[in-house]
Amino acid sequence: MKINNETKENIEPVSLSSKMKVILLLAFPAVVENFIQTFIGFVDVYFVSKIGLAEVSAIGATNAILAIYFAVFMAVGVASNVRVANALGAKQVERAGHIAQQAIILSILSESLQGYYALLWEPRRM
Repeated sequence: MKINNETKENIEPVSLSSKMKVILLLAFPAVVENFIQTFIGFVDVYFVSKIGLAEVSAIGATNAILAIYFAVFMAVGVASNVRVANALGAKQVERAGHIAQQAIILSILSESLQGYYALLWEPRRM
C-alpha cells in the first residue's frame, strides 16, 4: 500500500493521554463484567455458607470452572475483534464480515464442546 506525501502530511500525531482515554474506555466494560462475575461468586458463597462447608467447596470449584470457560470465550472474542478491526482498517469490509461469521461459529462450537465436556465428566447424573 502506497502512501503519498499529502496523506502523510494530513496525519496528526496522537497524544498519549488521548490513547489512554481510548484504552480505558474500551477496557471499562470488560473490567465491570469481571467485577460483577466475581461479586456474584462471593454472593453465592455467602448464601451457601449457611448450609455447610461441603457446599461452599462445591461453589468454589464451580466458580473456578466457570472462570476457565469465560476466559476461553473472551479469548475468542478478543482475537476476533482484532482480526475484524484489522480488516476494517484495511477497508476490507467483506473480509471483516467473513471473520465475524467464523468467530460466531467458533464461539458456538467451543462453548458446545465445553458444555459437552462438563456433562460428560459430571460425577452424578440427575
